[in-house]
Amino acid sequence: MTTLPQSILKSFQKAPTGKVCATSDFLHLETRTAIDQALARLVRRGDLRRVCRGLYDLPRVNVRFNLVVPPAPGQVAAAAARRNGAQLLPSGAIAANMLGLSTQMPAKAVYLTSGRSQTLKARNLVIHLRHVASQNFSVKNHSSALVIQALKYLGKQSVTDKMLAILRSRLTRAQRKNLLNDAHYAPAWVANIAKVLTCK
Repeated sequence: MTTLPQSILKSFQKAPTGKVCATSDFLHLETRTAIDQALARLVRRGDLRRVCRGLYDLPRVNVRFNLVVPPAPGQVAAAAARRNGAQLLPSGAIAANMLGLSTQMPAKAVYLTSGRSQTLKARNLVIHLRHVASQNFSVKNHSSALVIQALKYLGKQSVTDKMLAILRSRLTRAQRKNLLNDAHYAPAWVANIAKVLTCK
C-alpha cells in the first residue's frame, strides 16, 4: 500500500524538473493536517526541500560544480499564486528578458498578481508579487501576454527592427496570430507591432 509521503514524493518526481509545489497542490490526497505532517517528514528525510512557508521542491545539486541549485523565481511565484488562487504574469522586465528582447537581468524578481501583494523569501531569493488590476489578466494566451508586457515595459521608442526580428523567430505563426487577436487589450502602438509581425 502506498503511503501519503510516497504519493507526494511520486508527484514531485513525475513533475517537470525544478517545479515548486504548494501544500494546497496535494489537498486532493488527504486532509491539510495529514499533508503538512507528510511534507515535514519528507523534508526531515532530505527527500524534499522547503523553499519557503508552504512551498517545496526536490533538492537538486549541480554535479559538475557540486553546488545546490536554487529554485527558479518563476516557479516559486507560480506556486504561491496557485496557493492563493490568483493569476500571475511576469513583470515587463522579466518578460523582455525571457523573450530575448533584453539581455539585462532584472535587478528584482517582480511578478504581477491578481492576489495580494507580498514578498517571498525563498532561500537566497527575494521575490515580489505585486497586485495589479484584473484587466491586466484579460489576455489568456500566455505568449501574447508575455509579448504585451515586454513591449509595454520597453516603450514604443525603444522597439527596434532587431527586436521585431527576435519576436518573429521566437513566436510561431499561430502565436503571432494570437497576438494580433489579443492586441485590442494593449495600447494602439503595440497592436500595430502585432500587425507588422503577422504580415511578415
